[in-house]
Amino acid sequence: MSTQEPLVEPGHVLDSPEAGGKIVRGSAVRLAGFAVSLLVGAITAPLLIRHLSVADFGLYATANSIIFVVGGLSEGGIGSVAIREYAQRDPDGRRRILSSLLGLRWVLILAGCGIAALVIVVLGYPTVVLVGVLIGTVGIVVGAMQATNSIPLAAGLDLNRLTVIDLVRQFSATATMIALIVVGATLVPFYFVNVVSLVTILVVTAMVSTAPRFVAPRYHGRDWSHLLRQTGLFAVATAFSIVYFQVALISVAALAGSTQAGYYGASFRVIEILNGVPWILAVSAFPLIARSATTDAERLRYALQRMFETAILAGGAFAILLFVGAPAILEFLGAGKLAPALPVLRIMSVGVPFTFCIAVWSYALLSLRATRSLLIASGSALALAVVLTVVLIPPYGAVGGACVTLIVEVSLAIMYAIALRRQRHELRVRFSAVLKVAVATGAATAIGLLIPLGTIPATIVAFATFTIIAIVTRAIPPEITSELSARILRR
Repeated sequence: MSTQEPLVEPGHVLDSPEAGGKIVRGSAVRLAGFAVSLLVGAITAPLLIRHLSVADFGLYATANSIIFVVGGLSEGGIGSVAIREYAQRDPDGRRRILSSLLGLRWVLILAGCGIAALVIVVLGYPTVVLVGVLIGTVGIVVGAMQATNSIPLAAGLDLNRLTVIDLVRQFSATATMIALIVVGATLVPFYFVNVVSLVTILVVTAMVSTAPRFVAPRYHGRDWSHLLRQTGLFAVATAFSIVYFQVALISVAALAGSTQAGYYGASFRVIEILNGVPWILAVSAFPLIARSATTDAERLRYALQRMFETAILAGGAFAILLFVGAPAILEFLGAGKLAPALPVLRIMSVGVPFTFCIAVWSYALLSLRATRSLLIASGSALALAVVLTVVLIPPYGAVGGACVTLIVEVSLAIMYAIALRRQRHELRVRFSAVLKVAVATGAATAIGLLIPLGTIPATIVAFATFTIIAIVTRAIPPEITSELSARILRR
């Protein structure tokens, strides 16, 4: 069966009426898991820095950075494309695409590792860095097998099990690192931490996954060619998206000095951590919209509208927490040294709702195979970021960098919305919920800033105000309120 033909399986969860509820519940679980992983991961960083010497920690970080680049470039968005292909194929096509994906992933990883090793030797890095990269490559290979075998869980909307897998990986890595610190291990054993955690979750994935438990890598010329063609433009678009978000961070130090870079970097780090949330929500719903793109145009329209409404609602809530709570956040990070970064963080917080929309609409365009539109939009965002960086950062420093980030995020969201409408006119965004969220956000922010309380109590009051207004104006999508009501009644 062609991947372009409508495919409907009444027994498949993606074609069932329960799909929306599973996404709502699963997304909540994944967000909770994300928060726990952040807290657990925060334990190891100070312990490792204190255990290793400054020089060894630098070598450890260098090897891990190279491993990250190898993994990122070898992945190149192929995993997202594979989830779309899996959701849109029949059972025989799904088994074949998983095996082909794993084979292709391994080839790309080994090629990337070879190039990285050559670069390390040519640039004269210490041998221990090369050893770390080679060990890390083993982890990437194992991780590719685990990620491929977890695709049926993602396509089946089994988000609870995916959350358990994520938590097992974080706990395994943390436990392994603490054990190495306790026994007084030197540098090289720490390179195995990621390998151990990935092997652990590979076993867990095999235990909780549906059949087939494991797929073997294979060469299938047609599938490899199809995946590479589909991934090519998307990989470039993904690279553009990563780079444009980093342009201001890189440029502030060069154009405005290290102090301004510190102010911008602290605010950027807060936003960067938070940006994991919209992508978790978008990835959780991606199999459903990828399936609907070929089976049910009306369901796709409805799902995207509800995802958009959820995105601006969640984005508004986080924007309030960041804008009103900015003084407390910066005090926690810098103990008074980051007070000048207050306007920087607040400016960047305004762009958070747009980041949520970007996550939703980018996966919507991917599900429609509109990779050219993704490439044009992300390339335009990168060009705009470069121009604005030169114009705004020299005179305004970190504040100018924050303005660059905000303007580019807003522009990219608008370009994605236009591209989505051009792909299918019926997918035009209905902004009826925007006014409700805007009113709730504006009122809550004003109350939080004007109320004569400390920053933390004021932030709590602002968030509570936002929640009450959202409930009264019915800005919360009915699927979320229905799910919450059902859970309360069950309890």
